[in-house]
Amino acid sequence: MALDFRAIPRRNVAMSATLPPKPCTVAVVGTGAVGCYYGARLAEGGHDVRFLVRRGFETVRQNGIGVTSHLGDLHLPSPTLANTPEELAAHGTVDWLIVALESYDLDQLPRLAAGVLSSQTRILALVNGIGVEEDIARFTRRYGVFGGLGFIGVGQPSPGRIFHREFGALDIGHYGDDAAALEEAVALWEPTVVAARPADCLLRARWHKMIWDVPFNGLSVIAGGATSGFILETPALGKFARRVMDEIAAIANADLVAKGLAPFDDAADVCDRAMRLMGTTENYIPPAGVDFVRQQPLEVEAMFVRPAQRAEELEIEAPLTSFLAALVQRVNPAATF
Repeated sequence: MALDFRAIPRRNVAMSATLPPKPCTVAVVGTGAVGCYYGARLAEGGHDVRFLVRRGFETVRQNGIGVTSHLGDLHLPSPTLANTPEELAAHGTVDWLIVALESYDLDQLPRLAAGVLSSQTRILALVNGIGVEEDIARFTRRYGVFGGLGFIGVGQPSPGRIFHREFGALDIGHYGDDAAALEEAVALWEPTVVAARPADCLLRARWHKMIWDVPFNGLSVIAGGATSGFILETPALGKFARRVMDEIAAIANADLVAKGLAPFDDAADVCDRAMRLMGTTENYIPPAGVDFVRQQPLEVEAMFVRPAQRAEELEIEAPLTSFLAALVQRVNPAATF
């Protein structure tokens, strides 16, 4: 789908070397652990951040947003909050909209965020799965769309109380792979402690994350909220995870080639590195496993079904990926049969 990004202002590269980044107005829609964490870091960096808090509003209003993190603790005692889309819109339009909804809630975005969007607003989707930017662009074609992939271990035991345990980097790509637009997105994070890394190909970056997202989230769900350590220490599960990784890498390369993009030329190494990385997170429960334990809906479509469907469309053999998708669909607390 072609998008018109001519309205997106470009950063003056020559001036940026001597002048600090200009503070931006930012709205955060989706204030779970990820949205609160990255929104709080933007506020800490000097940006004007507004949070749409639909659950636990009074608790956050009274206590603020607190982050306990290995990158430095943070407390926003009086963040700018809104409880409804109308209250959020009352604060005015924004330069950036951070979307941290669950993928199955993206159809609510027009209702939640319409009041803060202008022709200059750029949208950064911190959402798991494949096809996220396409979903957003269907009803926001005139805005610049970006994808952000958070490599982070973060939780929210109570509203506004964030525990950041591991990692924290953010890979950012542009839906259209425009280098100048991508530079603007990365610049947003320059005043913060977040390591924002540009991804020259957004689709490749999404598949890269899916290589570990699919097996570890899926197995965590099937094993009742299992940690990454349990998965890796159980030989059958560890082997299963590695084989699913190989399948996802094969689907990714076929998809990239089909779209005229460069594939992974080191797919096996990518899978090996992902396995080693997960080996450093012994007590980490992947997000889908946490949702399953809490009996919350799972991000089935974007994270599991779409990769399996893409394999079928491309005639790639991926039986374990399809098997995992079917099982997660079956145990999804939101499933109806």
